Amino acid sequence: MKKRLWSTLITAWCLVFILLLGNQAVFASEGNAPIPPGSLKLEPCPTGLRVTWVDRSDNEDGFQVEKKKDGLRFEPAASQTSGSESVINTYDWGHGAKYIIRVKAYNSYGASYSEEVSLYMPNHTTSSPQFFSVQNVAEKGNRLYLSWEDTSDNEDGFFILRRSASGSYVGKESPTAVVGKNVNEYYDDNLDYDTDYMYQVYSFNLLSSTPSTEARRKTGPTPPEVQALAVSNDRIKVTWTGRSDQTDYYRVDRKEVGEAEFRSIKYSRGAQEFIDQAVVPSRTYIYRVAAGYDVISLSPEVTVALPPKNQPFVGKKVIKLNLGQTAYRVNDEVRQMDTAPFSQEGRTMLPIRYVTEPLGATLDWDGAAQKVTVKLGNRTIELWIGNNTARVNGREVLIDPANPQVMPISVPPGRAMLPLRFISENLGCQVGWNQETQEASLTYSGGQ
Repeated sequence: MKKRLWSTLITAWCLVFILLLGNQAVFASEGNAPIPPGSLKLEPCPTGLRVTWVDRSDNEDGFQVEKKKDGLRFEPAASQTSGSESVINTYDWGHGAKYIIRVKAYNSYGASYSEEVSLYMPNHTTSSPQFFSVQNVAEKGNRLYLSWEDTSDNEDGFFILRRSASGSYVGKESPTAVVGKNVNEYYDDNLDYDTDYMYQVYSFNLLSSTPSTEARRKTGPTPPEVQALAVSNDRIKVTWTGRSDQTDYYRVDRKEVGEAEFRSIKYSRGAQEFIDQAVVPSRTYIYRVAAGYDVISLSPEVTVALPPKNQPFVGKKVIKLNLGQTAYRVNDEVRQMDTAPFSQEGRTMLPIRYVTEPLGATLDWDGAAQKVTVKLGNRTIELWIGNNTARVNGREVLIDPANPQVMPISVPPGRAMLPLRFISENLGCQVGWNQETQEASLTYSGGQ
């Protein structure tokens, strides 16, 4: 019986103790003054003094920044109901004076104070930055370089204001940039292209902000939109669209994957297309196009991978050539042969490499056997000079069953001329002929 009574008493005492602790916690949060703010910091800024602190309480009604000059009482400098930062205009505070700064947290039950931090005011205002200028940056059309001479000996830093030529400055409360003391340059990045900008730079301390003269500069031309496409195993077509009326010329740059630096390979004042023939099958190239006048803007980079030389080219090819003309076209790109096609026995004869290379086929010559071998994918064609029989994938066939006089021939100075239709059709091309214009056309759709 006594054990049960003691157990009941102990349980009751525990409940009373828990209730008392709970009431004490509520009283501490709701019935006491706030916990003092901590980590007080002072920092000069373009509009005066920035005061920051750590809010360590959950029951304050607000904060008040207070200042005290030597020998005087604390007085309010700024008040706010929330947040842990305050910006104070100190331009009318005493020159060369010492102030003590603290932050008060308050509610209806009382107030608490942060630690106190000393603030020393400068003896005089700043001087105006001199020789302020704004310049374009080489090959960075949307970047401008600002520089000035620091003529002050007591600035806390510099801030920069920017506007478009037709706009207005937003004010020193929201400067474009702020840099530290003794700094005399700044790069302004990611600007709009083709735009006139106005700038001012201010030196500042706790007593003043002093402006430079204004400077004006226009950013570079809008970069072109660029595309690059492999049009054969050893040619890349680069095209671009100009988007600025202040472009005097375009420059095509190229590098191979793995190379560190671009090389300029083409300049153009009017054309917006370039066929790069100085490339190697199986390699990958990176291109960019620069639009320039006094300053250059660079396009984004584009990457093109060329297929191997002995791999059929993936994509449609249309080749057009005319009897008696060395100029011919591959997908409307004009190219040149060293020997013009001609007709023999009613068949077009030509140096066949001008057809096989755009298709990605390989061409081998065996001088001892007077044999030409053409390979494209899983097709192999073998022909012999002066022989009307060829081999296609090892099977012997007549080059022209209707005319046994059609065969490869050699013309001075040792150029092998082969029958166009036979080789083209056995490589998978469709062959057309326009009698009126004496034009042969080949259409290859390999890989599509």
